[in-house]
Amino acid sequence: MKTKKGTIDEKVNDQAAAAIQRGIDEKLGIMEIRSLNGIQIKQQEEDIFRITASTSDVDRDEEIVEPSGVNNLDFYLKYNPVILFAHDHWTRPPIGKAVAGQVKPRSLELDIEFAPTPFAQEIKSLYEGGFMNSFSIGFIPVKREYTDEGIAVYTEFELLEVSAVSVPANANATIQRALEGACQKGLEFPIMESIIGRNESKRSKPEPKGESAEKRRILSLADVYLNQGEKQ
Repeated sequence: MKTKKGTIDEKVNDQAAAAIQRGIDEKLGIMEIRSLNGIQIKQQEEDIFRITASTSDVDRDEEIVEPSGVNNLDFYLKYNPVILFAHDHWTRPPIGKAVAGQVKPRSLELDIEFAPTPFAQEIKSLYEGGFMNSFSIGFIPVKREYTDEGIAVYTEFELLEVSAVSVPANANATIQRALEGACQKGLEFPIMESIIGRNESKRSKPEPKGESAEKRRILSLADVYLNQGEKQ
C-alpha cells in the first residue's frame, strides 16, 4: 500500500522526468503532434511544413474556392490525407501526407510531411531551397454561386487531395516560409500583407479569352452535382 508521501514523491519525480524529456526534445527539435484518434506521436519539427492550400482570393481562372466550404476536412485528414505532385494520381504515388489542418476565415492551412521516397525528398529539397513554393487543391464542387461580376464562387466542395505544383491557379496558395520568417522578426500578419500586397486578381495584361481544360472539367462536374441536387 502506498503512503500519501510516497504518492507525492512519485508524482514529483514523474513531473521532473517529463520536464527533462521536454528539454531534451526541445534541444533535438522534436515537437509533439496529437493525431485525430488521440494517439500522440513525436516528429522532427523540421520535417513538418505549414502550407496555405487555398484562400478566398480570386484565382487565375477567375474563380473563388471558399476555404470555409470544405465539407470533409476531418475525413480527409483521418482516412486519406494525400499530398500529390502536380495532381498526378495515375503515374506517381503520393509524395506526402497532411498531419493536421485548420480552416481560417480566409484560408485553408495544412501541416504536411513529405514521404521518405527519393522523389518526395527531391521535391522537399526544392521547397527548402525556394525553387518551389506553391500548392493547389483537387476537389469536387458541391455548391456554386456567381458574383455580380460573373465570378464563380464554390461555397461547398469535397477535398480530394492537395498537390505540390510549380504554378498554382491560386497565387496565394504557398508554403508559409516567408510569412514565418517575417513573424520571427516581429512583423504581424496584417503588416506583412500591407508590405507585400494581397495579390488579388490584378494583372498587368489581360489574359486571352477562353477556358482551360481544367476549368471546363470543374465546371462540368459542378453542373452534374448541382443538377443532381435540384432533382432530389
